[in-house]
Amino acid sequence: VDDNRFVADSLVYYQLNMTDHESPVVQLNNMVGRGITTWYLGLHVVASQSIQVSNNRIRALGIENSQGIRLAPIVGESTTASLVNNFIVADGDSNQAGVTLYSLVAADLFYNSILVDGGQSQQINAFSGAIFATNSDLSMLNTIAANKAGGGALYIDDFANMNVSDYNNHFVTGSELFRVGDSTYTDLASVRAASGLELNSLSVDPFFLSDTDLHLSRRSTLDNKGIPIAGISRDIDGQSRSATTPDIGADEFSGRRVVVRRKGGLDLTLPPNPPRRDKIIVNGISNLLRNGYVLADLHIQLDTLLHPNVADLDIYLSHNGIRDTLVY
Repeated sequence: VDDNRFVADSLVYYQLNMTDHESPVVQLNNMVGRGITTWYLGLHVVASQSIQVSNNRIRALGIENSQGIRLAPIVGESTTASLVNNFIVADGDSNQAGVTLYSLVAADLFYNSILVDGGQSQQINAFSGAIFATNSDLSMLNTIAANKAGGGALYIDDFANMNVSDYNNHFVTGSELFRVGDSTYTDLASVRAASGLELNSLSVDPFFLSDTDLHLSRRSTLDNKGIPIAGISRDIDGQSRSATTPDIGADEFSGRRVVVRRKGGLDLTLPPNPPRRDKIIVNGISNLLRNGYVLADLHIQLDTLLHPNVADLDIYLSHNGIRDTLVY
């Protein structure tokens, strides 16, 4: 399932439901859906083996029990899963989960950005990892697990289920950071003392651009806080990752992301799929815009390392040869 856009409202259970597949690959998809029942799942894969989920943008909105991704293979089978470079949002009134994994022998969660947001505090978890297979092998690196709905960041049966978990960012607005079996942990210090895991992990607000856009804003402190992983050299947008100090989460960013707004003057009318000749001009240097970019109310997001002082930048939008001044 490659490079699709799933957008729907008033769904009953699933945005994408897959059953009984051998080595399914789900990548480069954009899924936004709203459920009208008590269960709503963005991506649901069941009774399948060797599951690969990468570079997807998934937002699951539900009344309750909304889950961004749920993987539930047949119990007892040697099933593996790989989740890499995904934006995952679960939003609802109660009992949300960003990612739920059941009965996996091995699962790798690398460079994901997961956010649980919404209503009531009912020990909701940004990543719900209940692994029932014996000798489970769960590896989590460079992943953001953020819960702004009052619940925890991580649930697992036992620390023994974790092969490695480090260079992550676990952020909650409630009091419970981890739940492991019947034990709760309120901070990373207690997690480290109990398990020896998360030695280089953080617990800070990731400062996403918004609750629906999990790119990191320039307020984020996750720049260069990750660890390189062999075979993963690009982020969710296809941008190159640092070979030595990548960022935590699905988005590799410069740390100087700038949001600019149009300043008076011209009233530009932009087509829905503008040509590649549209550009951003920063201090006289042109930067071509990606085809199909969207300007909501003429707001533009721009990454630049051209100048350390953003206030001194001269920024223009050029559309069909007409140039308009933009200001930070």
